[in-house]
Amino acid sequence: MFRRTRVSLKPDVWHTLALEWDCEKGHCVLTLDGRHVATLPQLSRAVGVCYLRMWMQVHTLEPKGILVESVDVQVR
Repeated sequence: MFRRTRVSLKPDVWHTLALEWDCEKGHCVLTLDGRHVATLPQLSRAVGVCYLRMWMQVHTLEPKGILVESVDVQVR
């Protein structure tokens, strides 16, 4: 089961999303522009993280969709 957050991204503004997974504890800390948004449960108990799913919930048509400038991964 997924959990929604109460944060909205402003259109036409670049944002930095950071996800810090702790697979031993089974959760992920989500931050937006350096501010804590949520601590989310790891839904699958697989070894490590295998994918990230993102989607938009909009009330009007958004032809631009979501633009992702870059992805950086660090494994410890």
